[in-house]
Amino acid sequence: MLAYVLDRHGHPLMPCKPRRARTLLASGKARVTRRSPFTIRLLNGSTGYRQHVTAGPMQGFYNVKAYVLQRDGYRCQSGQKEPHVDALHVHHIVFRSKGGTDEPGNLITLCARCHDALHAGTFEISGKRSRTKHATEMGIIKSALKRSDWRFNETFGYVTKHHREQVLGLAKSHVNDAVAICCDPGMRLAPSTSTFYKRHVACGDYQQTKGVRSQMRIPTGKLFGLRKFDCVETPKGTGFVKGKRSSGQFALTDIHGTTLTASVNVKRNTRRRTARTSTLTMEEREKG
Repeated sequence: MLAYVLDRHGHPLMPCKPRRARTLLASGKARVTRRSPFTIRLLNGSTGYRQHVTAGPMQGFYNVKAYVLQRDGYRCQSGQKEPHVDALHVHHIVFRSKGGTDEPGNLITLCARCHDALHAGTFEISGKRSRTKHATEMGIIKSALKRSDWRFNETFGYVTKHHREQVLGLAKSHVNDAVAICCDPGMRLAPSTSTFYKRHVACGDYQQTKGVRSQMRIPTGKLFGLRKFDCVETPKGTGFVKGKRSSGQFALTDIHGTTLTASVNVKRNTRRRTARTSTLTMEEREKG
């Protein structure tokens, strides 16, 4: 919060801090001309200094610090889970002693607690994930495919979108985009009522224990003839074995990892459809 300042002729000058404004008012060198926004007018002469206008995204801010605080929403950007404090600091990601600048891209908002912890070496600020990383990876894959001896036809996103929307009349989804890519121009298909999903899992059970001190052993291998990630049919639904208990009460999930039932008795009315593999597959049909 700053106080606006006018010279004795009513021309605007650089704003000052509230403490400076109170000093000028108490010494009789200025008087209040407006309450909102709070503005004072000098009664004596001044140097008339004005800061150059800053254009671009920082226009309208008094300095870089005010811009960075506004940009970060006046919130600590450290990503730490510890409780934050209200006091905010603007931190140089690359220290000025190491060649860092005062540009907004090198500044980040931290609360006082996280700022002290950062300088104490408790944690480090991880770099922001690149927004173009995915596009770069796809470009590398595309170039590698073109250099290979594989036979394929190149297509583009706008072609897929036009075929999916104008020809097939399908909504936007990964599945429907795959269908549109596979179809020849002008080809029409009857809408499918089922979708096949796949999921990759580990080949073995690597977690052997659980508990604060790893005092409890997790049963691995087969239990009642079933292993983890076996696909089974039960009275409570069909899914993959997620958790096993010696009582025979197992937990089942779907291929997305969503819990279908936390307890079902697999000792009766249960049939194994497929054994565990490193790639799980399941068909889901649309309702209705």
